[in-house]
Amino acid sequence: MGIPGQFSVTFNNPEYIDAEMNRIFRELGEENHLGDTVSLQDFAERAAHYVADVNAVHPFREGNGRCQLTLLDILMQVAGIEMIEDHIDEGEFMNAMISSFAGDQGPLVNAIIKMAG
Repeated sequence: MGIPGQFSVTFNNPEYIDAEMNRIFRELGEENHLGDTVSLQDFAERAAHYVADVNAVHPFREGNGRCQLTLLDILMQVAGIEMIEDHIDEGEFMNAMISSFAGDQGPLVNAIIKMAG
């Protein structure tokens, strides 16, 4: 699925969405929904992994980015970290998601750290 004028990627096939989302949330549960992370860096690295996985599955036709930010906010709350919405740079987050889809989660880790203040 491509976004006209932005970039073109192929997300997960629809028939795999259910199994992949079950895998992601099972693994998140095994990590106590990141509630036991020991530092902001540790949290950001693990959260980037899961948010990038959800992005790759791309379960919705519209609203994936909003859902990813909502998931991230919930994970931050579980970990005792406050998301500072004024620190969310939409362009930076979008570019970080594109980088993570290409295998580089570094920009997403940095964006998550920035969101925490």
